[in-house]
Amino acid sequence: MLKSAKTTNRLMLLALASLMVCLQAGTASALKPHVREGWLVGVSYGYSEGNIDWADKDQGAYKGGVVPEIRFGRMLSPKLALGLEYHGWMLEKGIVPVKLRSSLQSVTLAVTWYPGNSGSALEGFFMRAGAGYGWAGFTVVEIDEIPPDHVPLEQEHGTRKDESGIGYNFQLGYEFRLSRAFATGLGLGFDYLSINEEIYKSAYYFPITLTATWYWD
Repeated sequence: MLKSAKTTNRLMLLALASLMVCLQAGTASALKPHVREGWLVGVSYGYSEGNIDWADKDQGAYKGGVVPEIRFGRMLSPKLALGLEYHGWMLEKGIVPVKLRSSLQSVTLAVTWYPGNSGSALEGFFMRAGAGYGWAGFTVVEIDEIPPDHVPLEQEHGTRKDESGIGYNFQLGYEFRLSRAFATGLGLGFDYLSINEEIYKSAYYFPITLTATWYWD
């Protein structure tokens, strides 16, 4: 657990340092000016560690897993957007012949605020917050290891149970505009799911992601 905490702290410090560098950048470093009008669609991908509060304490802990994100929205003004967000945290542990897989997902209605003025270093900075439907899945997968040298190992879909609740997310980030329609950058977030069912009680994680966003009128 200590090693896991150290890894999380290093990732968060790296993300914060990167965001600070972005905020210190001048207009020349921001490449193309940001034009935010009409619609937007974005994808993000990264890694996170976090914590799952199990209803059954014997489930143990996961170290961390990948984080995919998808968003679709519309600009309400040059500094404010409203949209839908999908966030996921995919985890796996165990060894052959049994693997345990956990997935925490949410679809939220989110507001994104771009506080920077045109031409300033803050122009690429954004803050995002959302709330909506959250769900968590737990799967036990049995893997066939006979013969032991078989590659890839055959595995069943497993027995899966899903539970639902409420999901919340918050994110800070900075994006560089590479063209009039496309921007890429870095995001640092916090996601929380409240489930309170037979398997899951709640969970939280801190996604660090690379982002890509397309804007069009």
